[in-house]
Amino acid sequence: MSAELQVFAAIAARLSPGGSGWRLHATLSGALCADRDGALARLDALAELLGIRAQALSRDALRAACAQVEARLREPDLGYAPLLPDDESPLAERVRALAEWCEAFVDGFSVLRGEARVRLSPESEELLVDISAIAGELEPESLAQGSEDDERDYAEIVEFLRIAVISLYTENARLGAPGTH
Repeated sequence: MSAELQVFAAIAARLSPGGSGWRLHATLSGALCADRDGALARLDALAELLGIRAQALSRDALRAACAQVEARLREPDLGYAPLLPDDESPLAERVRALAEWCEAFVDGFSVLRGEARVRLSPESEELLVDISAIAGELEPESLAQGSEDDERDYAEIVEFLRIAVISLYTENARLGAPGTH
């Protein structure tokens, strides 16, 4: 497990028993893509989505995790990547986590998008549909063989997600403040 995923896993465990680091990362990524300026202001909505009681300690941990995700999204070298189990993990486990990541991303985006009234380009709308489809269509058992083709397909999906999230975040930043577009 990468050091960054370990940090998110620890935060997720502290915030909600049984919470996963990749689910937390994805939810915050989706929220920031929907409303980068309002994500921190809407911590209660994010806490509810993640099943977290809105306590001061929880808000601080959630705020810190959100800031960490945003810092990665803002990196000029496009260093952002979905936090998922390492390649040493069985492919079926990685695929399961990937499907969960996509679902959590769409959930985080949807919660803040509705409040921010964000209108996206047709291309960005299509990216969201694709991410949602990945969440519903990935079957870990179908990739349980772990063949080279399966590994390549998995890597291509992760790279697609990385670029899609960066694109959504960049479009939101270009659009400006909620309600003005």
